[in-house]
Amino acid sequence: MTEAFRNSLEPQRQTWADAVGLLTDNGLPTPPPLPIWPAEVERFDESSFGNWVPKHALYELMDVLQDAWEDAPDGAVVAGIDGHGVRTWGFHLVVRTGPLLVGIQTEIGNVYTPAETASEALEGAWELLADLVQTARQIPASAKTLIICDADFAGHRWGWAEDNDWDRIEWHEEQPALFCGHMNLRELVSTAGP
Repeated sequence: MTEAFRNSLEPQRQTWADAVGLLTDNGLPTPPPLPIWPAEVERFDESSFGNWVPKHALYELMDVLQDAWEDAPDGAVVAGIDGHGVRTWGFHLVVRTGPLLVGIQTEIGNVYTPAETASEALEGAWELLADLVQTARQIPASAKTLIICDADFAGHRWGWAEDNDWDRIEWHEEQPALFCGHMNLRELVSTAGP
């Protein structure tokens, strides 16, 4: 979505539950109830919604994560379906909550990928995200943020960021990044103690 097109739209307010109906409409599983979901979001166009607007198209997930790192408030969520061509459409989600910044990008059904494959991948991502959010609530406030990019198109990586210096993040390219980043976070929680 271009910025000019985005600016020409009149955002519509709606509940989170109504907005995630976009997934159901496309044969995809909806996310479980989590404390990170906002009560209301703005519908930016027919296929994207959130409570924060990134500078880049959702398809450019690493750029959207950097946008979120630089200026999204705690509690920011943006999601939607974005892509181009016959093969490269995906569901995209970016969440910033506490010490977490997570980007999920799942290729959805197209001429090469059956919808069942996309549904299974997204169900697994929802489960991992729920566990990750629960673990993150156990760590004390920190100047560090765990950034996870688990993306079919943008790659799988995670790393700890601090001092608002995106270029200094030491990325760990492991798959699935949600799981690997979560394991690192659990280790941090277990060594922090009471």
